[in-house]
Amino acid sequence: MSDTTEELLKDILQELKSTNKNSRLWNLQDIADYFKLSKNSVSNRLLCKPVFPKAIKIEGVGKRWKLSEVKAYAERHKIQRIT
Repeated sequence: MSDTTEELLKDILQELKSTNKNSRLWNLQDIADYFKLSKNSVSNRLLCKPVFPKAIKIEGVGKRWKLSEVKAYAERHKIQRIT
């Protein structure tokens, strides 16, 4: 693969990741990235709480959470993201 093709593919991958961050539905990895936690920590520390937004189960895709609800939860509970 040429350097130009590889660079183009890297750019496309980065754009797709960026687009996913702005989508309305997040998966577990998106939530983990947002809170700067591991997926395991998100599962053990956030998803198990009754006040955390409920997941939407999408057949063939898995669980997704509404971006707006996750961000509202973080704001309500003043969860600080590590930067």
